[in-house]
Amino acid sequence: MIKNWRLFYLGVVVPASVIVPFIPAVMRYSVFPRELKILSWFLLIDFVANGINSVLAYNGINNMPVMHTYTFIEFAILATFYRAVFADPKMSRFINWLIPAFFAVCVLNVLFFQDIFTFSTYTKSIEALLMVILGILLFMRDLDSIGGDKNVNAVLAYANTGIMIYFSGSFLWFAFCNLVPANSFLTLVMWPLHGTLLVVFYILTAITLWKYKK
Repeated sequence: MIKNWRLFYLGVVVPASVIVPFIPAVMRYSVFPRELKILSWFLLIDFVANGINSVLAYNGINNMPVMHTYTFIEFAILATFYRAVFADPKMSRFINWLIPAFFAVCVLNVLFFQDIFTFSTYTKSIEALLMVILGILLFMRDLDSIGGDKNVNAVLAYANTGIMIYFSGSFLWFAFCNLVPANSFLTLVMWPLHGTLLVVFYILTAITLWKYKK
């Protein structure tokens, strides 16, 4: 019973939760500034990737190649989102360097450490750490009240908080999950918790998209 609940929650409820922010992303796309349009495109790709992963898993097909590919795409789009939010030449140059550097890390990981059919915990943990750093930098900038559109910054605080919450949990879990036995109690607890953090990210992103006023 518990196992079936976990499978339903992680395989259906969590992936389907992307619909929550996807609805305002579609309905209000035309009024969004560039930052929120990038975030909307991220949600579209996330929606498609979740669907593909769920279909493959349901049919007993290894979906790890999709996960490897999506890890880089997810990072590239969210990094582009932060580049647009910061609107700062130095940060733009840093992120422009960071995206191809992370792509190289993903390729090296597949070639030498975790092949295309293995869960990419190394690159997922590196991605998570970088996202947390970008989130903290944005939070610090907003504390100083400099840079960017103040109206956009106000609503972006929700999405940025969601990103920091989700990727903080992801970093802690993916950095150490290889050391935890697959059937241990910690694993049984952490995967649903990780899924819940993703749902929190979706909800906070939805708040960002609904609250924005042109």
